[in-house]
Amino acid sequence: SQLFTCHPETAVCTLITSLPSSFNGMTLVPKGLLKPDQDTLVGVANNGGWYQIDLTLPTATLTKLGSYGVGYSSSGDAFSIEDVGTFAAVNKTGSSTDVLVSINPLNGNVISEVGPIGTYTSVYGLAASKSSAFAFNSGGEILEVNLVDGTTTLIKDTTHSWWGAGVTTRF
Repeated sequence: SQLFTCHPETAVCTLITSLPSSFNGMTLVPKGLLKPDQDTLVGVANNGGWYQIDLTLPTATLTKLGSYGVGYSSSGDAFSIEDVGTFAAVNKTGSSTDVLVSINPLNGNVISEVGPIGTYTSVYGLAASKSSAFAFNSGGEILEVNLVDGTTTLIKDTTHSWWGAGVTTRF
C-alpha cells in the first residue's frame, strides 16, 4: 500500500507515497509504448487496476490507465518485453488456478488468455524469455509456461516462497 525507494548499497528505504489501493505487481513497459523515449514503470493493483507511475523524487504521480477487466484481478505480477509482449498472472472468476493472460500495455486490458498456469495458484512472480514465461509461486514452485499454448512445466520445487521477479524490457 506504499511505494518506497531503496538505496542499492545501504538498503535504506525511503517512503515516496501511499498508493490508492493495495498493489501486488509491478513491471516496466518498454519505451515507445507509454513514453516515447524511456521505459515506463507500471503498478498493478490487487483489483487489476493498471497504473503508470511517474517518479520525480522525492514524489511520485500515479495515473490509472485502466484495468484487466470484469472477471479478472491480479494474482501478483506482470512483465512487458519489447517484441515479446505484455503478460500477467491473474485470478479469473470461476477458475481454481492462476491464469496467464496477454495484456494491452496502454490500458491494462486483457487481450487474450494464454491459459491456466497448470494446476498452480499464488503466482506472485513472473519473468520471461522470448517464448516462455517463468512463474514463481508462494509454494516454492518454479514453472515454465509456453507463451503460445499455455503448456506449463514444473522446472523446480524449492523450499522458498516466491514474492516477485524481474526482467529487462529488451533481449
